[in-house]
Order: sequence, then C-alpha cells, then structure tokens
Amino acid sequence: MTIQRKRVAKRLASGLLAGALALGGLAISGSVPAGAYTPVSLSTDRIAGDDRYETAVDIARAYDSTNLGKNGLVVASGESPYDALAASSLAGYVDAPIVLVKKDSVPTKVADLLSDFRTNFQSATSSKKIWIIGGTAVISDEVKDAIAAAVHGADTTPIAVERIAGTDRYETAVKISEISGITDNSDRMILVNGQNGRWADALSAGVLAAENGWPILLTGGATLNSKTSARLKTFFTSSGTDQVLIVGGPLVVPSGTENELEALGASLEAIDRRYGPDRYLTNMYVNLYMLGAAYGGEGKTSFNGSEVALVSGQAPWDALAAAPYAAKNNYHVLMTASAAPTANVVALGGALASLGAPSKIKVLGGTAAVSNAVRDAAVATADSGDITQPWRHVTRVAEQHCLLSQELFVVTLCREWSTSCSLTMPTPMRLVKSTLVRVLTLDLTEHCSL
Repeated sequence: MTIQRKRVAKRLASGLLAGALALGGLAISGSVPAGAYTPVSLSTDRIAGDDRYETAVDIARAYDSTNLGKNGLVVASGESPYDALAASSLAGYVDAPIVLVKKDSVPTKVADLLSDFRTNFQSATSSKKIWIIGGTAVISDEVKDAIAAAVHGADTTPIAVERIAGTDRYETAVKISEISGITDNSDRMILVNGQNGRWADALSAGVLAAENGWPILLTGGATLNSKTSARLKTFFTSSGTDQVLIVGGPLVVPSGTENELEALGASLEAIDRRYGPDRYLTNMYVNLYMLGAAYGGEGKTSFNGSEVALVSGQAPWDALAAAPYAAKNNYHVLMTASAAPTANVVALGGALASLGAPSKIKVLGGTAAVSNAVRDAAVATADSGDITQPWRHVTRVAEQHCLLSQELFVVTLCREWSTSCSLTMPTPMRLVKSTLVRVLTLDLTEHCSL
C-alpha cells in the first residue's frame, strides 16, 4: 500500500541500530568504524503516564500535537491485547495513533484527549473514522457510544465511529487486512502467533506493519488458523504477490507453516522467517530486517537506525501504542526486560557511535515498565562503548548466545548456502541469504559446538 506520509528522504545518520545489531551478535559490514570511538551528544527522554492508558494518551499527543483527530483514531482494549495485535497496520494506513480503553469505561485521560481535539475530529473528512478494534467482549457498545458522543458536535457531520471485529482475534486480524486500500501488490503479509501469552512477536513487527502497511495475521497451534489460511489464499491469488514474513521460531509458528503457505500458493522463495532464541533477540532480528540497506540492514524500510525507542518486553501495552508513533518518527522499537537491560539493550554501546550525527533514545513507559537502570545502561554504553575491536564484541556475545540456543546459530550458519539446512538441527529451517554468514562461520565455530 502507499502510506500517506511516505518519507522519501531520511536523515543521513550512521546506523545506531546497526551497531546495536553488530554488538548483539550480528556482524554488519561497514556499520562500525575501525578507528577510535568519539562519544556523541545523546538525546534521551521518557514518555510515560501513571498507567498504560495515560501512557498511550501521552504517546498519542506526541504523535501529532496539532492535527490529532483529523485522520481519526484507533481505539484498542487495554485489558486484552489480542484483537489489537493487528491494529498497527491500520494505524499506519490511516495515519493515526492508538489509544487504550477499558471494556466498560473510557479512562479519564482518554476522555480528556477526545475533548481537547474535538474540533479536529469534527473537521475530519467523511473518509476518516474512529476505529474500535475488537468485539463487545473487549470494548462494549457503551464505550463505543461514549466515544462517539465525546467527539460529535450538533452542527457538524459526525465522524464515523466504526467497530472492526470478527468472531475471534484471528478473524479480527483478517478483517483489518481486508479494509479497502490497506493492501496492494507490493505488500507482504506478516504472520505471527496470536495465542494467549504470545503477543511479543506481533508487537516486534508492529512498527514494520505501521510503516509499510503490511497486515499482520495471527495463527496458533500445529497448523494455520482456518480463517488466516483462507485470507492468505485470497491474498496470493488476487494481489499479484505471495510475499510473507513469519516472525517467530518453530516453537511459536511451526516449521511446517512454510509448506502450508506453499500449498496455498506462495513460493518458498517468497517466504521469510525471522526469529531469535527469545523475544528480545527476535525483536533484534526484526529491527535488522527493517534497517535501511544503506546502513547495513535488509532494507525493508529506509530507517537509518539513528533513533531507538525502548519499551517493555514483559507487558504489551506500551509497545502496542508505540508502533504508529515510532513508524511516523523513524524510531526502531527495542524491547527490554523491565528491571535490568537485556543483551540487545547493552549492545547499544556501539550503536550509538553515530559519527557525529544526532542520536536519540526514547523511553516509552514509566519506570515500572522500563527502569532507569535500563535507560542508564543504554546511555552508559553509548558514552563508553569500545567499538575499536568490533569482532571481539561479536564473538563474545555470540558465545553467550550459543549457550542459550545452539539452534539459533545453526540456522544462522545455514542462511547463505541452502534453502533447507543440511546441518544437524531439530527442524530444518528455510531462511533468506545473509552477508553476515561467512564472518560468523569464522568467528563462531570456536564458540559453538555445532
């Protein structure tokens, strides 16, 4: 699809995230200088409210402090995230933020937001809507009506308040993907696990979905969900493309999924899968997938990696609200544990060597979601990051990761040469080619018992 705010020119900063990925165990050619490191002036700030609802409102206000409401709004449940896992592509498509409500009430801060921007909602064109995501089991009709009453004016044509919902979360995601104009023949479908407790990979893909307008579809269990399968078959036959990105490893999206997709009409060459041994490294791989090719990534967006938003990987709410805001402002969203920095956050040391260009870390959520210790670790490694010997960092972190997941590195080593890995693995995995493989082959074999 064509995003309304499509950005042609990007800020020419060096790869902040590219460095993070290098130090996190991913060698990226040209992203880390060989000489001495000169710290840069780092900008950090936190967007946070007293709870998930207020934080989402604050993110929405930061999304557009002047024109918010003129393009509508996306409203999701703050009590059950699953219907909203696919909402980021819709938010990106309509160029509107996501706010959270309770099933049976509109939080005070959300009501204040609607009141503050009421004139904008009233001046929205007839094509703009306030979208309620999910059925009455997650957002009641009373809440839908209260939102409509808050923004409608007596002398104006009311902005439509429309519910998009299926019989379950899987069908809700399908219905979002079917909204007129949301897909075209340049799109990919993003496939993630939508079962209870499995929200993290969908939210890692949220910024990518919001930026590119790629719908997120949900699955679960040993085979594709039937509603998801039917939608994919229609997409393959009617859109002129068969591109699919699977986010998540074989324990969350079974290895047989590629074969199911092929049977529906996709070619194996059109199916990508990205994952790590946990949600944090899966998030890292998705960010590398997004990172602009000019900055050492796979180029599925033209983000340059100079700006990163830290969100909790232990609760879904702030990451859910973050996706359209981050896409609009070119922020890579990096998940972290709440109390202590995970390896991908520590890896920001080299990432923040931006060769003199501005660098920013945005923290989304309060200190219970992303502690000051996590923020400070990112800043400290930025100020003292030793990137004069990048391969030493690569091999050291790689050794740690091997202890966590031998399979991750077997898969990585297979990327370059084969569509079906011939090394000993629990399940053969098909992954796309990567230029980092030959370097990892040299540096990791001494650490990993393959």
